[in-house]
Amino acid sequence: MGLKSKKGSSLIAVVLIFAVLSISGISILSLTVYDYNARITASKKVQSLYASDSGINAVYGIMKKVTSQGTLKGNKAVNDYMKTFDGSLDTDALKLKLNSIFKESYRESISSYILNNITSPNEYLKNGSCVDLDGNAISINNIIDATNPPIITVKLNLAKSSPVIANKWVLNITSQFATTPISGQTSNKKTVQADIAIGIPEYQNSYFVETKKQEIAINPVWKNAISIDGDMHINSDITVDGDIFVMGKPPEVTDEKVYTKYNGGISIGSDDTNTIKAIFNKNVVTSNSFNISGQNKEVIVAGNIYAGNVYIGKSGSSVETASSDCTLTVNDKSSSKGSVYTSNDLALYATKSHINIDKYYGINDIGGERTVDKDYNSSSSIIVNTDDIGTKDGSSINIGDAIINGTAYINTSTPYQTGESVAVKGNYRAYTIPIPKSTGTVSDGSNAYDEDKVDFVYNAPLQLVDSFKESTDKLTGAHKSEYFRKIYEKKLSELKSAEITIDNVIFSAGVALSNGGIITKSIDISKTDVIESKQNVFARLVYEMGDITNVGVPKLADEAKMLNDDYLTGKVNKAVFDGDWIAKRDEKGYLVDKIAQVTLSNVDNSNSVDKANSEVEVRAENKNVVILGKNSTYISDPVKDEVVDLSTMEGDPHGIIITSGDVTLSGEVDFTGTIIAGGDLTTINDGLKTLTYDDNYVLKTIARDYTNTYSKVFNIIKGMNTQIVEVAATVGGNANAASNGIDGGVVKLSNWRVNN
Repeated sequence: MGLKSKKGSSLIAVVLIFAVLSISGISILSLTVYDYNARITASKKVQSLYASDSGINAVYGIMKKVTSQGTLKGNKAVNDYMKTFDGSLDTDALKLKLNSIFKESYRESISSYILNNITSPNEYLKNGSCVDLDGNAISINNIIDATNPPIITVKLNLAKSSPVIANKWVLNITSQFATTPISGQTSNKKTVQADIAIGIPEYQNSYFVETKKQEIAINPVWKNAISIDGDMHINSDITVDGDIFVMGKPPEVTDEKVYTKYNGGISIGSDDTNTIKAIFNKNVVTSNSFNISGQNKEVIVAGNIYAGNVYIGKSGSSVETASSDCTLTVNDKSSSKGSVYTSNDLALYATKSHINIDKYYGINDIGGERTVDKDYNSSSSIIVNTDDIGTKDGSSINIGDAIINGTAYINTSTPYQTGESVAVKGNYRAYTIPIPKSTGTVSDGSNAYDEDKVDFVYNAPLQLVDSFKESTDKLTGAHKSEYFRKIYEKKLSELKSAEITIDNVIFSAGVALSNGGIITKSIDISKTDVIESKQNVFARLVYEMGDITNVGVPKLADEAKMLNDDYLTGKVNKAVFDGDWIAKRDEKGYLVDKIAQVTLSNVDNSNSVDKANSEVEVRAENKNVVILGKNSTYISDPVKDEVVDLSTMEGDPHGIIITSGDVTLSGEVDFTGTIIAGGDLTTINDGLKTLTYDDNYVLKTIARDYTNTYSKVFNIIKGMNTQIVEVAATVGGNANAASNGIDGGVVKLSNWRVNN
């Protein structure tokens, strides 16, 4: 009995031991499984954290690449500028200029990327992709898991950007990543945020500039976009941004002098129907006429016109097609310019045409003191020789201020001077009509103009009032003005003056018309000083090409009064090639002797064409110059012509063109510089011609080769100034300077934080 009990207890002990061991094993196994799951969960969360942070780092890396590309573009902008640098700045100023160019290009590149990519609806930085500055795709998946990339959001922080296009940009970056939750877990998502600030670096390359200074004599010939001795024929659309000097050839006045006296000088169009638009943004100067002919011509002058005549109409009565639909506008009120000066007439001989002028100064005296004048250009007036003035949709003239220092002539067998400063076709009948007895009372109470007190004389084809019977004295211009007024006061003839408007008549030598009636004010002796000042301005620009040396000086050394020698003589003293009258005077005090302003015989006459820099220098003494643009239709003569083909230039053509012959422009011409010619300038109707004067460029080009060439081409003119010009001799760079302006501090990461 005792033995059995002992054996049973052993079995129980074994079972208990195995039970304890089983429970312990299971517990240990459970703990191990739990620990494993905990470790897996932590690993997944860490993976999400790093994956989220890798999105921040990816954007950070991309923005470094973007700023690096912006720096390269800034460097290229600097290099492009240095290719055309002319040495106009000293070293310190050059450094500032280059830094400004670099920053502007860099700023534009970064702004373009941020504004066009990051803040666009597409948000390219989402889901691990972006574009570079050239629009090429950049992948950031090499940094993160391509199969499960983080979700990245980039927003421009306007509050911290200072401002977007000025000094810096601040981007708020949010990166979110999540793995698939394991059993019993809700999420392994992690969100990381940070700010990326992008600044603007300084340009680090350095340059040095060594310059030489050249003193040059200023010559008025090359101060204009165009300076020519001949005529200027505009047969195409044209825009000229620069002064124009056209001496012009004396007109060949035929029996049709009512028309042909206006030929010569500047002609816009001919007796054709071609539509032309001509724009002149500076002063236009000619001693002959500013002439608009044909149909459909629009002329805009934003500066002033100084001319012998300003005329709209056909070139002769034999021309079958009358001029029409022409407009002249000279009233740039924004710059207080827009004046027309004429030593003779402002004339309208075209239908459906309009003249709009801010200020008109017709400055030639009714007395005809100038020995140079002919009967057809001896005094200034406004002539309207068109039938549609004042009719519906007809012609019109609008003028602000006016000085009209002369009166018009009737085209009779012997030119008949009237008493009208504003003469309209048909109103001349006043001088053919007798005034009934006792009705011709004048200011002194007499009936001086009654039909029994005056004589009429036949002057083919009209019978015109001519002289007083008792004294046989001829009626003067002042007498004829009074006679004209009496005719229309007594309604003995119908007055035509509608659609002629003059706001303010400063001076009128004879009868002036405006707004359908006769202006009360006529001769105003107190304004003679004003007229003389306008004559001086005209003489300085037209006869002296801007030089004041011989304007308003005494005729004789012992004469105290200052007389306007130049204007009374009426002769161009400074032509282009023809010469400059120097201050040497004969016994009467008039200028004698002259020297050429432009001489080509002492220098090499050849073309210098730099296609890469689009620069031309032409000197042609015995050849005409033909300037060709795109789509030219002109066939040049290889024997007579020196051809300049601007269409082959890589950039904007510029240069100095000088010839003793003619100049022809054909095709779409766009040229900056100066054109100087001893002959005519003609544009062909095959494209717009754009001519621009750049004083700085012309000045530096002349200074650059002044000693060897241009000092021999342009003679020193008495009365003109000299100027010292800095000419670039050497431009160099520091080989040891960094070529990349960016440093590690341009893109900065800050405010890194974990949201969950």
